[in-house]
Amino acid sequence: MRTDQLPDPAISAEIATKVACFHEMSMPFNKEPSWLFGTIDKYMDQVMKLNFVREAHVKKYKKLMKLDLPAELENLRDSRRCERPVKCSQGDRSKATDLELASAIDLVYSVVDTLNEKRNVETWNAIWECASDQCASVGIEMQRPQPRRKAQPRHVQGFVVNSQTGSRERLETSDDYRNHCFFPVIDRLVSELNRRFSSESCHILSGATALNPKHKTFMDKDSLLPMAKHYGVMEENISAELHQAKRLIERKKQSGAVVNTTHDVLVLLRPYKDAFVDLYKLVCISMTLPVKSAACERSFSCLRRLKTYLRNRSGDARTSNLGLLAISSRKTKELDVNAVIDRFAANHNNRRIVLLALLAETKSPVVFCHNDVTEGNILILEDKDPNTTDRLMLIDFEYSSYNYRGFDFGNHFCEWMYDYTYNQWPFYKATQENYPTREQQVSSNQG
Repeated sequence: MRTDQLPDPAISAEIATKVACFHEMSMPFNKEPSWLFGTIDKYMDQVMKLNFVREAHVKKYKKLMKLDLPAELENLRDSRRCERPVKCSQGDRSKATDLELASAIDLVYSVVDTLNEKRNVETWNAIWECASDQCASVGIEMQRPQPRRKAQPRHVQGFVVNSQTGSRERLETSDDYRNHCFFPVIDRLVSELNRRFSSESCHILSGATALNPKHKTFMDKDSLLPMAKHYGVMEENISAELHQAKRLIERKKQSGAVVNTTHDVLVLLRPYKDAFVDLYKLVCISMTLPVKSAACERSFSCLRRLKTYLRNRSGDARTSNLGLLAISSRKTKELDVNAVIDRFAANHNNRRIVLLALLAETKSPVVFCHNDVTEGNILILEDKDPNTTDRLMLIDFEYSSYNYRGFDFGNHFCEWMYDYTYNQWPFYKATQENYPTREQQVSSNQG
């Protein structure tokens, strides 16, 4: 098709109809095992029915068939069927949003006791038997091949060598794996848990729990005292402040104030922080006290994704703000994006920001778009089927992907201005007067 044919009302209306049909297509993207195996089966049937004539193709096909692809696919299915779901109730408890710090201490002690109970020969034999069954089902040999014997260097041939640097003890039997892998791993886990959750640390966690209004030890002096002493708070001061704080909280509750969390206690004490200096300090500490290192590790992982080569010149303040948004993703999703864009656009006269705000307000859903509706990708059907009224055909779908619906129409209208049959450099000519008027755009889409 030529550029001068695009303004034709009949052709323009049929192009809009074709593009609209394209937008109604549903392109599924699924990663569920049942869908994946079904798709692989479909392609496997096509591969098994291939018939080549050329000798080079037949040779490559026979080489491919030596891999026994159907058997490999069946092994994948068997390995998926043999997977046993592992349920860890303690792991689920540790992710609970309402988990109290005192309960976390009990959870740690429970994990340590469970690991010590599992450190026995019977548990290892059950694990070894399960691993042997899994390996046998997928055709993996349990016995490792004999390593190639290494020759000693010349400069040590006259010496007695007991061991070499970097050498590892060879593990062959079940007892070797049990004594050198299973038991050491459990011992290391128990040792790390005992080190990280020492008695001193557990007393601090109990003190932080005593500042939670839902806990039975709320504002209890005996539970809070170990934490107070650890952070240099005198017993006399905390006793006096606890007595007054209890009366203040009761009075606020009678006035209709809601005090259900430690954060509520912090908000309530903030106007009186000069009177409750030590108690306010302990509440702030309990609000920022991490129970586990997962949050810190998640922060470093997030910074690794943010501080890339393209953002290498980003300042500390911007990187910190981006990291805070990424780490607190739940609160970030609750933000009103339009309000943020409007406020930012008011402070910075940036056309790109204004365009983003305009796109956010435009009713243009994300659909499957052609993304290249140019005159060169629209064919006029001369020898068409007499039973159809179609005169056009869209081709070249290499740019097709999900995009805003308005992009296809906007890009197509821009193509009205360009003539690619121009025979002088740069071999195209742009005529802005050819851009469709408002009436032409509306009539095209209505058609």
